[in-house]
Amino acid sequence: MKYSLTALVALLFITISTSSCDSTAGSKDTTSNGFKYKIHKGGSDERASAGDFQVFQIDLLDDKDRMIQSTAGYPEPPSMKLDTTGVTDAGIPPIGEVLAQMSVGDSAVILFPVDSMKQTDPRLDTIETLKYVIILRDIMSDEEMTAQRMQAQEKIQAAMMANQARLPEIEKLSADIHSQYKAGKVDWKEGPEGLKYIIHKEGSGPKAKPGDRISAQYYGYLPTDGSMFDTSFRGGNPFSFTIDNREVIRGWDIAFQQFNEGTTATILLPSEIAYGERGSGRIPGGSDLMFYVELEEIL
Repeated sequence: MKYSLTALVALLFITISTSSCDSTAGSKDTTSNGFKYKIHKGGSDERASAGDFQVFQIDLLDDKDRMIQSTAGYPEPPSMKLDTTGVTDAGIPPIGEVLAQMSVGDSAVILFPVDSMKQTDPRLDTIETLKYVIILRDIMSDEEMTAQRMQAQEKIQAAMMANQARLPEIEKLSADIHSQYKAGKVDWKEGPEGLKYIIHKEGSGPKAKPGDRISAQYYGYLPTDGSMFDTSFRGGNPFSFTIDNREVIRGWDIAFQQFNEGTTATILLPSEIAYGERGSGRIPGGSDLMFYVELEEIL
């Protein structure tokens, strides 16, 4: 259950494509439009040729090296095509300019002053400089990229259909838990800030912690009448977010820190760590919330 915050790639493209630092000529550590950067060699000499796709990961950090967002774990990682002039075909400086100088395995750090941005995000209010860490993961031809994208789409589609097929099972489980809740028969465990939860299956993976980016499935419903207000199982795609990064309601940040990777649970959130008195969409103000959740993966 997320707030309406700007996604990493959208934030990246908007801020960089609509802003610049200064118009001075670039040097080996400064892009042509004035962004400072540094490339760290990764041991490979494999460079992209004209027409190749550069497949990369972007991590967005604040000026204290705290993770804001990352493309790690994306089913289809971002990619850009190197055109015949040797410039990455994105029209978004300085990412293309820096990528064009990188070999597979290299990483680059680009510094971006927040006060030069034309559009802002609430998460940036106390940050002076953003740090974009780019890792060049692979180089692919047109044919390889097409095949990789088709394979990724097939995998995503299969996972979506499998999760959608589970919706009746999740609806029944949640209805049973709701009936027990109304009868006062749920043996809740208690967590911080009024959180209550029961674990259906204990995961065997590591425990989630602040700064971890996780993917999760969820089914949310109101404790008052059991009506569902939102679920990831309908679309089939898991929801990803970074814990303690103001991307979701406070109750989710707290709840998922109680669980190991692979855990399934039902959580009960008091309104104070949900949407409070303001409510949201189909959720009335002052509502406590119940969710069936699955911590699929720590990315």
